[in-house]
Amino acid sequence: MFTFNTSLLSTAIISLFMLAIILGFIFGWIRGFSKSLVRFFMVLGMAVLAFFVVPALTNAILKADISNWNININGIQVITLEDLLGDLLRKIPVVEDLIHASPTLEAFIKFLPFMIANVVLFVVFFFAFKYVSLIIYWIIAGVCFSKKKMEGKDKHKFIGAVIGAVQGLLIACVCFVPVFGIVDTAQPVIQAAIAENAAAEEEAEGAPETVAYDVYYAEEEHDETEETENNNKMIERVEKAATEVDKYTSAFNNTWIIKVLNSVGVKKLSVSMFDKLTTISSGNITYSIRSEVKSVANVVPQFKEILESGFDMEDNKCIEKIQNAANKLCDDEVFGNIIKEVVPYASDKWFNNEKFCNIRKPNISNVAVAKLFDSMLLKLSTDEGKNVQNDMNVSFDILKMCNDADLIKTMNDGGDMMDVFTAEENKNLIADIIGKALESNTLKAVMPDLVNVGLDVIYKAIDESATPAKVTIVAENIIWDQTTDEGGNVNIGEKKRIQTIFTNLIKIFADVKDAEDPLAVLDFELMGETFDLLRDSQIFKDGKKGEVVITSVSKDLIETLFDSTLLGEDTTRLEGFKNALLNVWDNPDVSLKETFVALKDAIELARSLEDLNNLNLDNLGDIVETLANNDVLKDVVTEIIGDTETLTEMGIPENVAAVVSDTLTNVINQDYEEGELAKEVEALVEVYDIASQVLSVEDGEKVDITAEDANKLVDSLASSSVILDLITEANQDEENTTYSDLGIADSLSDETKTAIENALQANQDLTETDEGYENKLTEDQLAALKALFGITNEEAGE
Repeated sequence: MFTFNTSLLSTAIISLFMLAIILGFIFGWIRGFSKSLVRFFMVLGMAVLAFFVVPALTNAILKADISNWNININGIQVITLEDLLGDLLRKIPVVEDLIHASPTLEAFIKFLPFMIANVVLFVVFFFAFKYVSLIIYWIIAGVCFSKKKMEGKDKHKFIGAVIGAVQGLLIACVCFVPVFGIVDTAQPVIQAAIAENAAAEEEAEGAPETVAYDVYYAEEEHDETEETENNNKMIERVEKAATEVDKYTSAFNNTWIIKVLNSVGVKKLSVSMFDKLTTISSGNITYSIRSEVKSVANVVPQFKEILESGFDMEDNKCIEKIQNAANKLCDDEVFGNIIKEVVPYASDKWFNNEKFCNIRKPNISNVAVAKLFDSMLLKLSTDEGKNVQNDMNVSFDILKMCNDADLIKTMNDGGDMMDVFTAEENKNLIADIIGKALESNTLKAVMPDLVNVGLDVIYKAIDESATPAKVTIVAENIIWDQTTDEGGNVNIGEKKRIQTIFTNLIKIFADVKDAEDPLAVLDFELMGETFDLLRDSQIFKDGKKGEVVITSVSKDLIETLFDSTLLGEDTTRLEGFKNALLNVWDNPDVSLKETFVALKDAIELARSLEDLNNLNLDNLGDIVETLANNDVLKDVVTEIIGDTETLTEMGIPENVAAVVSDTLTNVINQDYEEGELAKEVEALVEVYDIASQVLSVEDGEKVDITAEDANKLVDSLASSSVILDLITEANQDEENTTYSDLGIADSLSDETKTAIENALQANQDLTETDEGYENKLTEDQLAALKALFGITNEEAGE
């Protein structure tokens, strides 16, 4: 293969310049000063004339009819030279798609022949005009510089020779306008390719022997080995060509004449002329060969690496390179417009399940993710490219966030995404993804579908067999940011709301998923806060589950949660709460956070009642007050701790279950005036205190309480109505053995009975003038209490 020696290139350049200058010097010597000066200005004028008239001449030539040449491309006859390049490029399927997608690219391809022809024809027409101008020069010389007129005058031949030499230099510089332009245009790409190759080789020397890449292709069947080999061969050819071209361009730039021309500004002027000849403005866009080549050079390193290793979605370095390349192209006026036009076109193609540039739409198995992707494509296809750059940056940033958390890898490996979300370091991942997504108009528009993807993950984590409900709201109707109405009411905005909802749900799941007793570790307050937000959320207001329209997704989520085993194998205790919660769902006056705290108290109370021996009396009063003040939980408590059979199934002895059922359900299901509930709670605590002591003593042992405690017991019972009525009714009904079955009377010591009897007597001694007279026991109430504590007339000394 013939290789042109770079030293010959330098020799040729020097020779051409020297030849032009020497010939100019000789002709100038012959002509003398006057004629040389005229000829110089004429040549300079022809250069200027060629520069300005060439675009019009190029346009005329390229638009000339060449149909009689019978050039056919794919059966289509070429009419003009202007069509030739476009028709050749359209033979490439990928380019054909891109041309259809982008009017800007189509225009650039259309203008490209003009730009190239302008540079070539500038030199051609300069010489044509130069030689035509000789006729004018001869006429002027014959008239103004005839032998007769010049006879006896000094021609100043040396000065003429110098002017001639300058004219020769001018001619040489004109000839080198395209050369300077081409070299300056090609150099950024060549240098980028060579620099990237050197960096890759240096990196390879320090890298392990084998490097594995995960390469993803859109086609269902793809020979990755063949593709990689083809890419490598193409890269090798490009690198080899770049190295060869760099060798010659370096030799050109290092020639001493070129260095001189560069130092005096000739090269700069030539490149500027090249830019003018290869720049066309159309509409609001300016097309320039050198500018676009520079833009390509800026992204050569990034695309070279992708060609070598493929697109690795799990590699943030790969994503970073693509993002940087995309941003650099978007910052260029022409390529930026091309991208803005191509993205909507490609999105429309994929949305309609058509190929774009011979690439199929990615096949996504997850229904929710597939729906999200289709929604994004639809939005992008109608967006007219207005927000493409921002959309791309946001999408790349989200991908990098997911990779930092190993989410993409987990998805590709078929792992459990909830394991990623519930990791401590990823506790805010979903909130961060939602916040980032809302920075993009496209992703904001498809946020309901993005929420559905999150719901799909949550539902499957709660119950693998569950059918996720889907939100159906239109994103344009959502108020994303915080607002305050005229009444001063603050709406925290849907952005913060859904961020908090998903963060809380993930935390709740993380707490209970591996717990032996989920309800023991469940953060009820956090769950209540979550469902308050769910109820207020715009996104979760409505939705669909299968073909059945439900009132809200949040209601469906509650049912799914409480019907699953996530909160424990035995979900019957929560059935009543679930129903009560759904019944008050649309009542904004009911705080679900407070309700869930009350639920926690109810469950704790149910657990504590399983062992009255260890009952925490200090907490009992607070829990009962909470339950009594929460209308939502009244029915729930009746089901959980108000039913004897339910309590018996919990392991509570039947006699204790009866007391619990009667006392608690009656206390919490009453309407009280201010202060009355506290009296009932105090009486309840005192009765349970006696009951717990009775149950804690061994057989044959007796319970002892002080006189002070006896007075407190009697005073609290006398101040109550519900507890006292229950005891009175039990005393009057022989079949009601609720309290007698506890064996309180048999377990009290004689001293205790005496202390209680004295307290009862003190109550009976009250007169109308005494402060506590209104709490004086009636005869029936007195008899009931004496029977409860085993006090007989004989024991009382009556």
